[in-house]
Parts: sequence; structure tokens; C-alpha cells
Amino acid sequence: MLLEQLAPREREMAIAVADGASDAEIARMMLVAESTVKSTLETVRTKVGARTRVDLAVMVVRAGLV
Repeated sequence: MLLEQLAPREREMAIAVADGASDAEIARMMLVAESTVKSTLETVRTKVGARTRVDLAVMVVRAGLV
């Protein structure tokens, strides 16, 4: 599964996206800058081949991570 190749923090952010959290909400939850969330999620989408945030969320849900 593509999501298995993610680092723990990347996986955590991907799950937060699937839960409907905004970049700002994820940044507050993970105590990082919003720009860090944006760049990390871009990396995550590239790694798993998700074109959009919604595609990423669907992958996370289908993998049973939420």
C-alpha cells in the first residue's frame, strides 16, 4: 500500500486531512508552521500519487486509517 511508505508525521497529517482538518488546524495540532503542513502534504501527495487533497483523503479512508 502506498500509504505505508509515509513517515509517521506524514501519515498523521494525511489522516488529519481525511478527518477534514484544514492546514491551519493541522499546524496547531502538530505544533508546526502552516507552511510546513503545506509542504509536507505536497510531498505526501507526490509519494502516493494523489493529485488533490480529496484524492489523498479517499486513499486514507480506503486504507482504513480513519
